[in-house]
Amino acid sequence: MALFILFYFGIAPTVLILFIMPVAAIKDSCCPVSVATRAVWFEELYKNNPDIDTFAIDTEVKRELDLIAASISAAYPQFIVDVGVGQDSREWASYDEGSVHIGRWTEYYDRFILQFQEAPEK
Repeated sequence: MALFILFYFGIAPTVLILFIMPVAAIKDSCCPVSVATRAVWFEELYKNNPDIDTFAIDTEVKRELDLIAASISAAYPQFIVDVGVGQDSREWASYDEGSVHIGRWTEYYDRFILQFQEAPEK
């Protein structure tokens, strides 16, 4: 029984890793996946999981803000309201116990803002 447990939890995963990883690396180098196949995979991924499609989310946020800007412009004709879209970033650094630098990364995010201007007098 102990030999079975040792094999199951120790030797079998090691053999699988030592065999599968080189085979996968050789297969990927000999027969790489085409760009079209990757594009199809991403399309299917986004179609099946719309909550992770950031482009669709950004488009919807922009559309909703355009509707808000139009309703504000209609309610207050003395203003021209437009939606500004940009990308911003924030630098992050991690430290081990406050002294040793471990890593640094940049987080990018989209920024939406309603821009107000006075309408020109007629």
